[in-house]
Amino acid sequence: LKSGMPGGGGAGGFPGFGGFGPGGHTYTYTTSMGGMDGGFQPSDADHVFKQFFQNFAGGGQDIFGGGRGSRSSGGVPAGFGMFNGHPGAPSPPAPVTRSLPVSLEDLYTGTTKKLRVTRNLYDGSTGKPMQTEKILQVDIVPGYKGGTKIRFSGEGDELPNGGSRDIEFVIEEKPHARFKRQGDDLHLQIELSLKEALCGSERVIELLDGRKKRVSTGDMIVQPEQRVTLPNEGMPSRKQQGTK
Repeated sequence: LKSGMPGGGGAGGFPGFGGFGPGGHTYTYTTSMGGMDGGFQPSDADHVFKQFFQNFAGGGQDIFGGGRGSRSSGGVPAGFGMFNGHPGAPSPPAPVTRSLPVSLEDLYTGTTKKLRVTRNLYDGSTGKPMQTEKILQVDIVPGYKGGTKIRFSGEGDELPNGGSRDIEFVIEEKPHARFKRQGDDLHLQIELSLKEALCGSERVIELLDGRKKRVSTGDMIVQPEQRVTLPNEGMPSRKQQGTK
């Protein structure tokens, strides 16, 4: 069946979150100017100033021109430490990732799942972590594929630095008893008797949204592995809404 968008809804559950509730409908960061020998003379002010910056830069650098060594694109000598960049900010913590099994029917029609999660938050008065529960609503859009990631920002455990981890659900497509998905196409294998293969056959099949569709081979002789295509009856396309 070649790849609309019927509606649908429902709630389900799955174990293994480590914080999900029971089943049911919720799833729950003094500089010295040494090296100036022979005393200070007023006429030496320019020399002293240059010498100071050369020493500051680690020697061998003359920021007033003619100096040795490499320079940055802005003209400041390399090694002039007071202009060095600061280390980057620490990477954000990895999200808490859990698999979310979804039936092919729900991936076809779309649905909403309510998941109960348990997270640790710090008590403002005691500073100790405490467990709280929250219901997250996960919208399954028609056409989602296995591996699709749905992230909830800041809904995981609270961190000592004041931030919170994200929770990320990864869609896991459940195997289907009749249909096999390949991209946005749906494949259904039908067995025919010899008579049906030679003389023609007609079958009524039920699609993922419950609609019935008549499939006929007409008068042609059906060969093994031969295909009959039903246009626009596959999975909904997320890139082109309203098409299959």
